[in-house]
Amino acid sequence: MLNENIQFNVPQQIFTVFYAITWGTAANSQPRWKAFAWGAIRRDPASMRRAWLSAAVLNVLPLAYFVLILWCLNGPAWGSSATSWRIFVTTLPALAPFGFYRVWTAFVQCWQEKFYGPLPLNDSGPCEPDNRPQLWKEIGIRLEVGSDLNPAWAPGNLFWGMAYVLLGPAVLFIVWCVQRCA
Repeated sequence: MLNENIQFNVPQQIFTVFYAITWGTAANSQPRWKAFAWGAIRRDPASMRRAWLSAAVLNVLPLAYFVLILWCLNGPAWGSSATSWRIFVTTLPALAPFGFYRVWTAFVQCWQEKFYGPLPLNDSGPCEPDNRPQLWKEIGIRLEVGSDLNPAWAPGNLFWGMAYVLLGPAVLFIVWCVQRCA
């Protein structure tokens, strides 16, 4: 049990609510990718690599980011009042879960066979005949090789993912600097 109560200021509360919303929304995109196919890791090295990548990029990094932003929003520079500007500035870093998801997607697109194993020779899409690998059918992976796992999309996903992750802290830093100099 904690010896002290944790009291968030208004910017920290706003960030926390919006971060939870975006993290939940981003998590709804993940089931078809089977990012965390823990049940398959004993018989499929690709599922094991994908699960560990997912744990790092979709669990550990977002948690560390959350703690860092809460720490940045603590202190007298942010105060306890909520103005329209503070609300806007504190919601920007909360968009980061979309970025973590895009970064993860870029990794698996760039190295699709490393994270999904041997791919079908031709991609028939969601229509029949279903030529997905047997393990994909067992796990429930419903990806299309030509679009979902296309390495051509990886640079764009990586760029926009990093933009989502870095824009919020950059704006917080600029606001902090402006308030310190004023």
